Amino acid sequence: MDHREKESDLMQFFTSVSDFISNLFLGMFSVAGALLMYQGYVNGKVMDFVSGLTCSTLVAVVYIAKYGWNRGRRIGKLLLTTKEIGKGGNGSVVYEGIYGYRQVAVKCVDKAQNPSAHSVIKYLTAADTHRNIVRLVGDEEDEKFLYICLERCICNISDLVRMFSGYNLGVPDKTYNARMGKAKQSIQNKNGNDATKLWKDNGDPSPTLLVLMKEVAAGLVHLHQKTYKKQRKMVHGNLKPENLLISDELPLCVKLSDIGTSCSTRGWQPKEVLCGGGSPTPASDLFSLGCVYYFCITAGEHPFGDDDSKRCQNIKNGNPPDLSFLDKQPEAKELISRLLSHESQDRPTAQEVLLHPLFWGEATRLSFLHETSKKLTSKGPNDPLVVDIDNTSSLVLSKEWIRELHPVLRNNKYWRTGYDFERVKDLVRLIRDKYEHFPEYPDDIKHILGATPQPQGSQGELEANPEAYYHYFASRFPNLFIEVYKVMKRHCENEMTFATYFKNVKSN
Repeated sequence: MDHREKESDLMQFFTSVSDFISNLFLGMFSVAGALLMYQGYVNGKVMDFVSGLTCSTLVAVVYIAKYGWNRGRRIGKLLLTTKEIGKGGNGSVVYEGIYGYRQVAVKCVDKAQNPSAHSVIKYLTAADTHRNIVRLVGDEEDEKFLYICLERCICNISDLVRMFSGYNLGVPDKTYNARMGKAKQSIQNKNGNDATKLWKDNGDPSPTLLVLMKEVAAGLVHLHQKTYKKQRKMVHGNLKPENLLISDELPLCVKLSDIGTSCSTRGWQPKEVLCGGGSPTPASDLFSLGCVYYFCITAGEHPFGDDDSKRCQNIKNGNPPDLSFLDKQPEAKELISRLLSHESQDRPTAQEVLLHPLFWGEATRLSFLHETSKKLTSKGPNDPLVVDIDNTSSLVLSKEWIRELHPVLRNNKYWRTGYDFERVKDLVRLIRDKYEHFPEYPDDIKHILGATPQPQGSQGELEANPEAYYHYFASRFPNLFIEVYKVMKRHCENEMTFATYFKNVKSN
């Protein structure tokens, strides 16, 4: 081993020991961490560190002396503990372990019951490295089992929803409750309470939850771009909340796990998999993604019902999902309804999901409306684009749109002159015009539209707040943005001006 490899081992060892010590202060004891420090002590690695680590090493040695050696055994480079931390596909059990000097989750696969177990290793290797796909650290095997060593995560999406919503997703045992309580404490200590809030007070998904949801799509985009055996596109095949792991990073990060397993979970698969018995496809992954998104936004609900058998029957029969919970979240409803399409060809691709306006920030949405208004203004009244925009009025407006605005705005001549209050086109133009001329307004109008004080040194003037300005109109016309977006996508998807939004948009 050269000095660079030695430094790498020492750094991994130091990181693991640091995590162990931090967890001790949080009241969490890791069997794997204790064994890791003992292993480092035996191999002399502790001697390369400052004497302050001696105390933690002694803690590990005392623990092992007290509880004995039956907590772990070695298979090659793997030190496997008896601490069960989860279940995997195909009846496998996941244990805590150490591979080299790294804490890992070890999936123990019975080779007799899973003759194709080694293909999972090849599949994970072919998936390559991506931030949103669980990393294969290594593997070992003995006569009976294949031990797949994966990067260690703190919980999964189902756990996360349960611990932060209080929603009853079953009857967890006391051990599970204790483990999740410690996980929640660790997540909050590292990320802060605001960063771990999954839903806004009005029930909408928080920025944190939207990022996690978007990361699932990012993992699928990477996976679906890969090929495996005879140029077949790679798929996940068993996407569900339990297979979406949460890495305790800063910030939180989603990792797709159980990739390439031959089994799939009933109730999370589309009709073509449930009835046809065919192999999963990218389109079937997207159906599962729709179920996962609904689960996340609704804090644990399933779009096809609570009962497993009824879910499958509803999916097989093509019964439409009940998405009424999303009526006040039109962007989420539009995306999820397409993901759950009965026909596979009607579902968006993972790349299209990644670019969907559900994940756009308010400034991006305002910019989109600005470009839309410019486009509409350049067209005549009978142009197909203008006609289609105005034909959304039955979905966007319940009456003249001026009547939905604050009385101060309604009675201001500059907000009334030159607009047709029954046309969606003119409502979009008003939103654009008034944002452009925001500095010219008196303070009472600025306050109504959510203005914020400029930094000190700017004469205390009020400036536009994109988030507040957008939400002023979105709260009064909740369907406006998504209906305008759909029309513009049909007409202008391939235009250079809108390529930023439809081809390579970045949420802010």
